[in-house]
This record gives sequence, C-alpha cells and structure tokens, in this order.
Amino acid sequence: MILIKKLATVALAVTLALPPANAAAAPTVATSESAPSGKITDLGVPLQDVLLIGGAVAPGPRGKTVLWSASSGAPAKLNAVDPVTGAAAARFDLPGAGGSWAVDATPDGGVYVGSYGDGRLYRWTEQGGVQDLGRPIASEDFIWSVAPGEGATVYGGTSIYGGQSATQPTQPEAKLFAWSVRQDKLLWEMVPAPGKPAISGLTFDDRGRLWGIAGGTVFTVNTAARRVVSTVTLSASTSASGKLEFDQRDRMLYGAHAGTSVFRLDPGSRRHTALREGPVHQLAVHRSGDVYFAEGPRLFRYEPQIR
Repeated sequence: MILIKKLATVALAVTLALPPANAAAAPTVATSESAPSGKITDLGVPLQDVLLIGGAVAPGPRGKTVLWSASSGAPAKLNAVDPVTGAAAARFDLPGAGGSWAVDATPDGGVYVGSYGDGRLYRWTEQGGVQDLGRPIASEDFIWSVAPGEGATVYGGTSIYGGQSATQPTQPEAKLFAWSVRQDKLLWEMVPAPGKPAISGLTFDDRGRLWGIAGGTVFTVNTAARRVVSTVTLSASTSASGKLEFDQRDRMLYGAHAGTSVFRLDPGSRRHTALREGPVHQLAVHRSGDVYFAEGPRLFRYEPQIR
C-alpha cells in the first residue's frame, strides 16, 4: 500500500498520460536553438519500484479525481486509484486484453485504453462502464499510444512488437490510426514516420494539430486532411522509447527523446533544443506548466520561464 500511495502521489504531481492512405511527403525540419531559460530541479528518488507504465489523472467514478492506469493480467484491469490516499476507487476488467501502456482521458471523464498482445481499444465512461471497441487494425497487436480527439474520435499509435519490446516484430513499421466511436469504425490509417518501430507519444496542441513522436522523428498530422504536414528530425534513432506532451501554459511541446534527452520544440518555428542529456524515458506536463521527467529512478522538474 505504501508503494501505491507513493506512485499515486507522484503521478498526480507529474500528470496534472477520405479513404485510408499512407502519409504523403512533408516538409522536414532539423534545426535547433540555444537552450531556453528555465530551471531544472532534481527531486530525488521518490519510488523504490514502479509497477505500472502509463496513466492519466482525470475524473473517475462519481466525478472524483483519480489516477487511471492499467495492470496486466488475464484479463488486464483498468484501475482507478485515489491519488491522495492510495486507496483503490474502482477496478474494471478489460476483456481480451493482456496489458496496456496506453491510457488517456477526456475532459468530460471518458477514459481510453489501448492494449498490447491483441491491439484492442477500450473506452470507459461513468454511464456505460467499459466498452470493448475491438481491434482498430486487424493486423496490429500493440497499441502503444492513444489521444482522444474531437467528435468522439480517438487516435492511436502502434508498435511493431506484438507484446513488449523484447518480442519479435510482427509488422515492418508503426502506424497511426483514427477510430470513430460514434460510427464504430476505422476512419483511416497511415505510416507517419516510415521505418520507425513505434509511435510512443501522441498529443494535440492548442490549434487542434496532432503531434507524435516515433524514434528520432516528431511529426504533425492534419487530422481533417488525413496527412502529415511536417516532420522534425531530432536524430536518426529507431528507438521505441519516447514521450511527447503539449504545455498549454507556454504553448510549447516537450518530449523524451529515445532515452537520451528531454527536449523542447516550438510548434510554430519547429525549432527544438535539448534541455538535459540523460536516460530520459518518462515525461509529463503538469497543469501549472512545469515539466516532470525521469532519469531512471530520479525525478526532475523543469520550470519554463514564461514570457
């Protein structure tokens, strides 16, 4: 219970997670800028161990704020935990799922989950409970990232690995897809970053553009036009590790790049800079505008200077 309480408390501080066509050629940007002003603070080692990967802080049962996460099992479970006390608020079966790294929530209290091992998509609501939306792409076994959009549409990024990264690839490259909950069907799929093994992070900016990270490539998708409109090359990495979040306060993108650094990217100019080099794999933006990231067991906070 102590571990769960610590995990919930830290997660709250960190997270406050046309016809189908492949991506067309898009402008590529690989420019960098000098390090922006801001303060990085080493917060130490808050956890002795981590049992869960991925999650979101959002309204839960009866509208109370909870930490949502998924745990592996037969079947996997969608868990709602009180972030203050660490007590379990609710637990729901995810029929057919073995586990999940992809959990995200909508402002109105909906929760989406993408599973690994079978590539299924789920939705939880207070009124309807858990709804199995099926496999958006029959050939894909691993939904690595999800991002709810407007109009009851959810976007997902896949991984070529059928279970976890230690398994053999089942596909040649990762795909991005759009699924309509209202129409209960796949709207489109594409390959936004050719040759990359996983789309490990998806986020929307304040202009409604969908951004994603795949290895050393950050891409932008116009979801209405169903095409990639720009790509930013951070490196030639084909790592399956990476995170990407939009900061509503300073209107910048922050990401973890292939387990090598944490970076900032300006959505307007597409210029990017490394804020800190190190084995960064996890990152989240707090509603205050602060950015939290982890280097192994150590937690750091970056406080941007808002102009």
